[in-house]
Amino acid sequence: MRGGQSADINTAFELLQLYNALQEQGPLTQLLGDILRSNLPPELHLQLAQMLVQMRRFDLVEPVFAKYLEAKPDDLRIQIELAAVRVELKRIDPAIATLKVAVEKGGEAIRAVLRKDPRFQALYNDARFQAIVPPLPSTNRRLPFDTAPQPSGFGGLSF
Repeated sequence: MRGGQSADINTAFELLQLYNALQEQGPLTQLLGDILRSNLPPELHLQLAQMLVQMRRFDLVEPVFAKYLEAKPDDLRIQIELAAVRVELKRIDPAIATLKVAVEKGGEAIRAVLRKDPRFQALYNDARFQAIVPPLPSTNRRLPFDTAPQPSGFGGLSF
């Protein structure tokens, strides 16, 4: 990437933060759309997603993750993050579809992660989720899934 492009994207990211702080939704969504239509490296999409998560703008993170996954469809960590964002937004059908893809690609390792991720607790009793991630055999547990403490912040996303 040329130096001028780097300065332009940094300026765009700063503008997004400013628009958010001023609650200027129109310019914010327009600029985000412009950024997503540009030909940025996938890593910049993750930086953008991190910034939006910090701003608690989960509604805007979803298309950023989707754009990233167009370039890196085998990044199962981001598949899970996209599904978690969709659960947060109460978009359960797309969340289940995203989890199904992640489990098809990652198998039992991904199932184990999902069983321990409390962001998916709302789905534990959903038959579609259970078809993808069957509960562990019961050993006097109150929940059908083994839960573990979650690091602070949104999700397991470590940028």
